[in-house]
Amino acid sequence: ALDKRNIQKQLLRIVPEKKSFDIQSAVIYKIHKRIVKSFRQGKIILAGDSAHLNSPSGGFGMNGGIHDAFNLCDKLIKIFNGSNDNLLDLYSRQRKYAAISDIQETSDQNYKKHREKDHKKRLEALKELQKIVENKDEHLKYLRKTSLITSLENASKID
Repeated sequence: ALDKRNIQKQLLRIVPEKKSFDIQSAVIYKIHKRIVKSFRQGKIILAGDSAHLNSPSGGFGMNGGIHDAFNLCDKLIKIFNGSNDNLLDLYSRQRKYAAISDIQETSDQNYKKHREKDHKKRLEALKELQKIVENKDEHLKYLRKTSLITSLENASKID
């Protein structure tokens, strides 16, 4: 799998007009999937990849990290204005919930869809997406879920 001739051959299948590629190194990429026990440990606050790792497929880790920062900023503003720093524990509960129930779940589903090799199953998934797009309400619901907006709303309900 890491033989440079084999890699050249595979790349030429994708970009046949190119004669060769300067391959500096080749390694097998391993997808890490982890979530910390708590997004807060004393004065240390975690967000993004320091708190949750998942498949890079679809950018859910990045988007989730942005949502972590958005949630954390809200809490920090309140603390700077006199609220108790226990709000950081709330941040931890809300974002851990989002990481488990939305970021990782959606990332896993996306990864499986991208890795599907069965042509019939890929076609079924495409038809399902087309059906969603044809229905305005379902389309909006799908966009809100996959952009993690629904996740933000659900996490904000956690006390």
